[in-house]
Amino acid sequence: MSKVDMNEKELIDKYSHIELISSKMLVNGLNFDLDKRYEYYGQLQQAFIQYGEVLEQYIDWMKEINSITEIEEHVRILLDNNISRVLDMVGYCEEICELLYELVYADDKRYDDLLERFRYLEGRIAIILRYELLSDCDLEANTRGLDRAADILNETSCLTGDYYPIHILPNRQNRHFLPSYEIDDTAIILQGQIKYEDDFTLETLYRYRRLYPKTPIIVSTWKKEVREDFRWRAQTIGVDIVENDYPEEKGKFNINCQLITSYEGVKYSKDKFCAKYAIKMRSDQRFYLPDFLQYLKNEINLFPVKTNGRIEGRIILNGSGASVWSFPFRLADYWAFGTTNDLIKLYSAKHSPKLSTDAYKKLWENIAYDNEQAITSMPDEVRILKGREHKELNDSEVYIARTYYEEYILGRKLDYDIDDVYTHYWNFLRDYVIIEDPQLLIMYWPKYKSKYFEYDCNTSTGSLTHTSWLDLVISGESTGR
Repeated sequence: MSKVDMNEKELIDKYSHIELISSKMLVNGLNFDLDKRYEYYGQLQQAFIQYGEVLEQYIDWMKEINSITEIEEHVRILLDNNISRVLDMVGYCEEICELLYELVYADDKRYDDLLERFRYLEGRIAIILRYELLSDCDLEANTRGLDRAADILNETSCLTGDYYPIHILPNRQNRHFLPSYEIDDTAIILQGQIKYEDDFTLETLYRYRRLYPKTPIIVSTWKKEVREDFRWRAQTIGVDIVENDYPEEKGKFNINCQLITSYEGVKYSKDKFCAKYAIKMRSDQRFYLPDFLQYLKNEINLFPVKTNGRIEGRIILNGSGASVWSFPFRLADYWAFGTTNDLIKLYSAKHSPKLSTDAYKKLWENIAYDNEQAITSMPDEVRILKGREHKELNDSEVYIARTYYEEYILGRKLDYDIDDVYTHYWNFLRDYVIIEDPQLLIMYWPKYKSKYFEYDCNTSTGSLTHTSWLDLVISGESTGR
């Protein structure tokens, strides 16, 4: 093949070969087949050698077809980076092949040392393949698919008059290089069942490890939930797994399951890593904002808590979605950020509370008028009476937030027959929490139709957004009296 005959499709085919091999890297903990692994890494090494040769030819081809002696600086840097990473990969594969040979004859102590190095190299290769090589191997397929989707959405828009923008969130492919942030005082905890479909939880871990190489990352889940291939691959990138006993009673809305995995994950981050801050997230959700940890820490510093000696700072919670103005303490429990001590308190609520499915009915009744002005403009007597309507309406979201307020801020149980519950709720929002919109964090949740649809505060259940919360804070006084 001459240099001039080189084209982008052939380059793409070579890269696809590498991704095809890497996608088969499914291992079974310590019980892997040495011969198959040796063969695999030999193939991977040869694939990268071929890819390096293709890259060099591609650079020459670009110069020739454009009749230039130098290609654009940013393109040259990207290609040079790819060549550098390819050389790293060839070296890693060679080292792994040597390690695999040594493992056969190693004594116990040497075996453990070799295995640790092998584990590290597999994790390094996984990160490079996903995030350190420029990848456009499915660009043509993406373009065709998006064109078809756009045509359908255009027809729908003509019928409804609404707009349907397409939001692209890459899973493995990388079209620009992600930054990395050295944050070691904050832990990331993924809580709940592992989402094995599309390796979603695992790919989330890879992404977070690329972004935060020194940050403790923890998966808090159940015993017998963790497959050995997942365990191995998570360990290759330094992820800790906390396996909890499944509760005899799940509780309504799985409240006990949520409290156990959340509490144990945060506590583990404090006990083992002395983490000052933590974010507790669902294992089936992902943030695409690269610097989300730094952003959330900055918000904690920008809005100091109205201290009472029992808590250390504000807790940041999810806005819009299931967070509403009109339902006291109805704050989405998808994720939470704060000091580890405060999050431990948040998730230390007693198990098996009395919860009601009627809470969801009331929530849907309030949707149409859930906005700041409609609620805060109520006369005092109407607001107080409306608060009493929520006396028996307790779901998991309400229970967790309200219990935290009662135990560590108010110091007593709320009396819905006497207290102005809305004023308590709004004071809690103003002085002790921060509401952050999932859209800013670019949160993705492939559950229900959300795999393909994104709902913002204009179309979702609640309208308690960061901007409306900020209005409350800046006003400097409670909304009620």
